[in-house]
Amino acid sequence: MKIFLSLISFLVFVTSSFAVQEIKMVVTDFGQVPFHMPAHQNDDHVNAGIVVDFLTAFQKEYPQYKIVIQGIPRPRQELALDKGTADMTYNSPLFVGDKASGFLWSAPFLRSRDCVISLKKSNFDFHGPRDLFGKEVGIIRGYGYGDYDRFIKEGQIKGRAVTETTQLIQMLKNKRIDAFLGNSVVAFYEIKLLKEDPKLFHFSSKSLYEFDFMFQINKRHAELKRDLDHFIQKSKDNGLIEKLTQRYSS
Repeated sequence: MKIFLSLISFLVFVTSSFAVQEIKMVVTDFGQVPFHMPAHQNDDHVNAGIVVDFLTAFQKEYPQYKIVIQGIPRPRQELALDKGTADMTYNSPLFVGDKASGFLWSAPFLRSRDCVISLKKSNFDFHGPRDLFGKEVGIIRGYGYGDYDRFIKEGQIKGRAVTETTQLIQMLKNKRIDAFLGNSVVAFYEIKLLKEDPKLFHFSSKSLYEFDFMFQINKRHAELKRDLDHFIQKSKDNGLIEKLTQRYSS
């Protein structure tokens, strides 16, 4: 009888040890290429991009997790994270503000920056906020731009909001705006997708801000954070993150 009970206990232990935990990750449905690609029109599943490929590699090493990535509108994304109906996303504490303390944050896995993008022939360069005063400046609707949000709200900067970076590129090319605020990696990738010559565009050497991408995780998933931190460090050491970045920048 004791042997039978011991066997049952062992089987319960083994079964629980190999149980797969589904993690719901939410990202913006219109994408943030090349970090994640837009969801398909009739399917919210996101299956490509630097972050997506990184998490695919993570799951191969940690098969106890099944990460389902769903693309939804940004307001719904933030609501799902706040309410705990979603488990994680990738973000920077810089963009979350006071709510950042309500989440666990992984180790940084990518360094990025936002800058001012203009046409090279305009001979416009950005050194500080006042350089944008009175200018038509493109932004992404729903995004936060720190102090620049205040300048736009007060009318010192004439903000022109759209939903996608590709729209900003076209507006700039057609001289409907003087410049736009954008991520240097995202904008460069989108310019190439549109088959435009990146040499026609100027990316300001002065950053709006620089930041680290981290995984923003619900506090109930402390073990996930620990495993992600280990894998992030390993991926930095073995060059995986650099390899994935190059895959989408060539």
